This record gives sequence, C-alpha cells and structure tokens, in this order.
Amino acid sequence: MSINGTENHGVNDDSESKVLTPEEVVSLAQKIANDPSVRVLDYCIDDYSKEKIGFTGTHNSLKLTFQRSQTDSSETVHTFIKSIPVYNADTSDSLLYTPILMQESFFFEKIFPELTHNYKSEKWCPTYYLTTKNALVIENLKFSGYRMLDELYDNPVVLKSVLASLARFHSGSILTEARLSRQYKHPVMLNEHFKDSISELMFNPEGDKVHWYNCGVNLACSLAERLGYDPEQIRNVFNRVYDMIKPSNNYRNVICHGDLHIYNVMFADNPPLYKSILVDFQLIRYAPMVTDVLQFLHLNASRKFREERELELIAYYHSIMVETIKIHDSTIAPPTLESILKDFKDLRVFGLIVACIYMPLSFLHSKHAIDLVENSKSVFNFIFGDRLELVLAHMKVDESYRNLVEAAIIELAEKTI
Repeated sequence: MSINGTENHGVNDDSESKVLTPEEVVSLAQKIANDPSVRVLDYCIDDYSKEKIGFTGTHNSLKLTFQRSQTDSSETVHTFIKSIPVYNADTSDSLLYTPILMQESFFFEKIFPELTHNYKSEKWCPTYYLTTKNALVIENLKFSGYRMLDELYDNPVVLKSVLASLARFHSGSILTEARLSRQYKHPVMLNEHFKDSISELMFNPEGDKVHWYNCGVNLACSLAERLGYDPEQIRNVFNRVYDMIKPSNNYRNVICHGDLHIYNVMFADNPPLYKSILVDFQLIRYAPMVTDVLQFLHLNASRKFREERELELIAYYHSIMVETIKIHDSTIAPPTLESILKDFKDLRVFGLIVACIYMPLSFLHSKHAIDLVENSKSVFNFIFGDRLELVLAHMKVDESYRNLVEAAIIELAEKTI
C-alpha cells in the first residue's frame, strides 16, 4: 500500500485502534521530521496497555518508521494517541469526552507553545505532535524512560519532584503574561487571551460535568452520615467550591492542571531523583495557582504527613518557581513565599473538597476499575450515577482504601463544621 509515501502499515482490527488515517500518519511524520517530503516506511497502532487506563478515552500507541528526504537511513519513533472512547455511540456521547479532548488539544496546540516560549529549564510536559478531529498525538513517555509510580503517597522525594514540575508549569503562565503584556502594551491575563478555549469543565454549576460532581457530593454526604456527621452541613461545604476555582484579584492566577491525581504524573526511572512529567491536561483552568498545589498534596499525602511537612513542601515549590522565573526573566518579581502560604491557608477547603470527591475514584483498585470499563453501562453509572454501593463494597474488602476515603471525609468535617 502506498499513500503519500506510505509503503506499509499494520493496525489492529478492533475499532479502538482505528484512530488515525494513513493520511494523518503522513502528516504526523512530516511534523516529527520537519520534512514535507518524508517517506513513511511502516507504522503500527496498538493498544497502549493491556489494562484499561482511566474511565474515559481510548489510549493507543503508534510505532512509526520513516525516512527523511535527505538521508538513506530510517528512524523509528513511538507516540501516544488519545481519542474519543469507542464503547458505543450513545455512551461516547454520554461520557462527554469530546469537549475534554478538545480542551486538551487546544492546550497543546495554542497554550503550551506560549508557556514554553524560549524555555530553558527542565521538561515538565510530554512533547506534542499532532491533533486531528478525534485524536491527540503526543510523546510516548514509556519509550522515553518514564513510568507511573506506586510509591508516590507520602513519599517526600517524589512529592517534591512533582511540585518542581508543577512550579515550572505555573511559572510559564507568569512569564507569558509578562511577555504578552509588554508585547501588546497593556496587561494581559491568559484567561482573556484564550477566552474562547479555556472552560471550567469540572466545577461548573451550569456545565455538563455538574452531574459528576453532584454524584461525588452525594457519595461524600452518605459516607459522612455513616461516620456520624450531619450530611447537610457537609453538603454546604461542597457548595463553596464554585467560587474557589474562579480567577480572583486576591490570589495569583495561572493556567492550572486541574486534575493532579496519582495517575496523571509519570516519572523517569532514575531513583532517587525521580524526575517527573505532568500528563493529561484535559481539565485545565485559569485559577489561583495554589488550587493545584492543594489538590496534589491532599490527594497524595496523608493528613499526618501534611501537618508535619507541608511548609517544607510549599517552600520547595516556591524555590523552584523563583529559580525558573529568574532564569527566564530577571525583571519579573516572583510571588513571595508569604503570599503563597496566605493563599494556601485561605483556600485550604478546596483541597479538602477535592480529596473527598477524588479519593473514592482515584484509589479504586485496578481490578475493579478494569471490571468497570469493560462494561460501558457500568462506566456511565459510576461516573454519572450512584457510586455508593460500589464504593462500600470495595471498602469492605480493602482496608487501606477504606481508611483513605474515610480519612478524607473526617478531615473535611473536622476542619469545616
């Protein structure tokens, strides 16, 4: 077979693998090689993992072999493809994955190049290659020596690694706003600069995902009642989230990741350093930057650990931000540690809320997650329906899971009511 220089290709027969056309593969090769005359010699699209990863989206790997126009040798690259899930047409629409994929695609196409303009520090994000109508193609980090870690929780070395990547990511917004403000000769805020393309998808009372959030709130209130707390008082706390994630003149706002749970970070296999890369920019928002820090620490560190080492971790995050900003533009005054600590204290409840919503999903044992995603109806019910029965069943058989979920509820109750 030959299409625009494509000599051969192999693709799995199942529908989840048919995510790129041969013409799109040629466009991908042209972008990677920076050569419009590149020849695609071979490519193969396969499942990214034997296990399902995540509750939404289809994930594939692409092995691509090509030859540049000015050379006789071939090159092979491995990429990661994220596309709209193919359970069935109705479920795909119901999962509302399309706007999520669109937002992440726009992040890589438009926002990421601005954040990394003349960037000189350590990498914090995978390399972007291509977007199509239904798919996003980026670097396959597994072939760059990165992997997920099981030992993230309460691990100070690993937590600092992620906070360093997060600080570099956040610094990009501060540097970009300063640069664009000079360019346009008036103050620029990135939510206005990209106003048609950054939407609050997760915590929006009028958005499509409000059902997801309300289901999480209902679960938390049910669990709180079982622990002896007033469910209506708990519910009132959750209603405060909508104002906390809005841009505010009282806090430093940046493009936030918005989804910093354990599976959205990958690590270079180089202990004890564990350099980290942030992945899955589906739920980006323009919001107070400490909301990302709060979410990450509350999802990946216990209450006892945070109480003992939180100041140390925040100071480290701040030090990397100061270093990154000074490397790129010494005229910009970075946020002070005192201001970050104040914002952290003011918005603390956001971390408590997110922990209660995320813990039951993020720490569900992989076997149970696999059982869920094998059935499209189960996926839909778990994301947008009543989760109580499944969570209670898992709490009965997994003591560590029960302890994590209950600890999140107890901490929120003790600190807010």
